[in-house]
Amino acid sequence: MEAAYSPGEWVNFAIGLATASGALTGLVFVAVSLHAADVLGSAFHRRRAESTFVILLRLPGQGRTAVAVEMLLVGTVLAYRTARTWPVLRTGLSREAAMSYMAGAIAHSLIVLGAIGLLARAGGGLYVIAAALILALVRALSDIWILFTGIEEAAVTDPPPR
Repeated sequence: MEAAYSPGEWVNFAIGLATASGALTGLVFVAVSLHAADVLGSAFHRRRAESTFVILLRLPGQGRTAVAVEMLLVGTVLAYRTARTWPVLRTGLSREAAMSYMAGAIAHSLIVLGAIGLLARAGGGLYVIAAALILALVRALSDIWILFTGIEEAAVTDPPPR
């Protein structure tokens, strides 16, 4: 269980995560360029595209506390941003949009919980963060698929201007 609190044990996972994130980032650029008007015309789709650009980076040689603080900061910012997305989503909530939102909310909450666990050396620490990052990658892949193929079917109406 020591690996749950030892960032040095997770180098291969970090390499795999960075590789997957890089590939997904490239796909986002392609999807947005193919459907630029649709993405830019919808606050929800803009946030969907933006959310895939968050690549979590762990610098070599960081200790447990540094990684925990970094993950806590990133997780808190993502959780806050997720909460701010709710008003955009609730006006035209589709099943697909709700699933994406919930997956993001769960992943971001797990990053925060995992970071707290890493600081406290309890609760699974890096295993919880790893599960959150895998969930975030699956969500990003799903969102990219929608950006590529189904943006019209998954349209979410922006709230009326005030």
